Amino acid sequence: MRRNNLLLLLILLCLVSIGCPQTNFTPPDPAERTGAMLVRHGKYMYLIGGKTSTGEISNEVYYAEIPSDDSAVHWLPTVPLTLEAENGRSVPRAFGSAFVAGNLLYVLGGEDSGGPTDTILYIYIKPSNGTLGLFDNYSKWSKNPTPLPQALSHSAVTQHEGRLFVIGGKTPSGLSDHIYHARISPDGFVGNWYTSPQKISTGLQDVSVCVLPSFVDMVPMDSKLVIAGGRDEMGNVTSSVTTHDMGGWGLLSNPSSLASLPKALYATILLNNGDELIVAGGFDAEAQFSTSIYTYTAGSWSQPALISNREGPSFAQVAGALWAVAGIEDGDNPVTVERKSLPGLTPEPPNIFPSSGMVKSNTKVLGRSQTNGVMEYRLSSDAVWTVLPTSTPLLAITADSTYLFRETVGAASTIARRDYRVSVMETYPHISGDISVQSLPGAPDTWELETLFLGENLKVQPDTASERTTVLARLLIPADDEYVIRWQDKISTPSSSYTGKIELTLVENDLVTEAVDSSGLPVMERISTAGNILMALQKGTYYLRLSDVDGVAGTSFGLVVVRQ
Repeated sequence: MRRNNLLLLLILLCLVSIGCPQTNFTPPDPAERTGAMLVRHGKYMYLIGGKTSTGEISNEVYYAEIPSDDSAVHWLPTVPLTLEAENGRSVPRAFGSAFVAGNLLYVLGGEDSGGPTDTILYIYIKPSNGTLGLFDNYSKWSKNPTPLPQALSHSAVTQHEGRLFVIGGKTPSGLSDHIYHARISPDGFVGNWYTSPQKISTGLQDVSVCVLPSFVDMVPMDSKLVIAGGRDEMGNVTSSVTTHDMGGWGLLSNPSSLASLPKALYATILLNNGDELIVAGGFDAEAQFSTSIYTYTAGSWSQPALISNREGPSFAQVAGALWAVAGIEDGDNPVTVERKSLPGLTPEPPNIFPSSGMVKSNTKVLGRSQTNGVMEYRLSSDAVWTVLPTSTPLLAITADSTYLFRETVGAASTIARRDYRVSVMETYPHISGDISVQSLPGAPDTWELETLFLGENLKVQPDTASERTTVLARLLIPADDEYVIRWQDKISTPSSSYTGKIELTLVENDLVTEAVDSSGLPVMERISTAGNILMALQKGTYYLRLSDVDGVAGTSFGLVVVRQ
């Protein structure tokens, strides 16, 4: 059976024979750990937190530069998991998810001594030398303003077109069957979370997830969210593999099943290699290490090679090599970070945020990674490859920037991206008032609407000087719950005395990201005849952008927001 000192870290994937080159490196902390997180940013790796064999959860963080050959890796301590806003309070974590977006390193959820948490921690990465924090010797981690929708550990996380997707996981009251998603805003904050109408089959932890993209002329098309394996509340392990088509605004559709894994597995690596899927390592139904690697292509799974005992679910990929932390089953062996050269593995390209505010929609950018982690890009298939200098992480950062990379490429600093955010806010410099959330009985068609106007003050009929064709109204959501927006204008049925034909969009606090309704669709440019809007919203600040479709200023309409 699986022992408490098993190292739930990162398995090492090998697509070729056991004899392929391998190098083992020992971080400075040799204690046995489980649930630590390994993540790569450019030419650096970070080893974060974990739970020791004595049950202590660690806040330690180490980093190392990835060599281009088999030379030794030199691990160094860096900023531990401590919160700057709380006088350096330690926030140890295990079984969370670490990821990178832009030059920010995040730790999402995970467990502390009290169990699963809902916090999202982040810190700036200096791309020039890999160290953490903006200021040497003074930096701490920060807490994202918006937490997870519930406390989670052992969940699976992936990114797609500027959005995070969180699948399953362990909560304080059981296992989750939800798929949550949130957009990473241009300033680097993780925005509000939405619950997809799509779910996994049952509550599961330790599932594995990846995005399987397809490309047309270097533009991502028809990507699929792939979910594999996992274990339920009773410890049953599944071999199922499911997919969902991925649309804009986090919309998932067309759930389908692929051929089942050759054996039931949990905590395994899952990644795409071009148009193939790869599953390796993890644990089987008897909680024993799996020594197999499987490749899915042309509708079936094959088993091309074996790997040593390793445990997933994540890993660090650098061009044709993969890095991972080996699993420990018995004894006092130290934690080892291992590298295998995989000539058949497609190099991981830089990730880009199309349609997220960080790069214009439909921008064609091609990126690639060298074996030493150096990133290159070009803007067309026949252009010359250009190296992105680590000392210059910004690419044309202006309000109308066309090309802006993130993750392994370097992306923008938090300060530069805040400048971009300000430029967006200046489009709507005036807030015309607040919309209060009501608690009303009865059916929506019985609710009394508040009469509002397109002007400097929503609640006062404007004169000529104060009329507007578009206004912003602040909406303060008091708690996580379901809410309904109902409004009427001159085209409503039955007809009303209102003078405007109003188009409504609900955006998050960044003034860019459209909120998503309970059906998974964006609340964007809705008209009154489209019906009431039902949403599950997190506590926080949102904005209603209200416009007259005909461009008439100062018109009136009725609106109410009700907490269900």
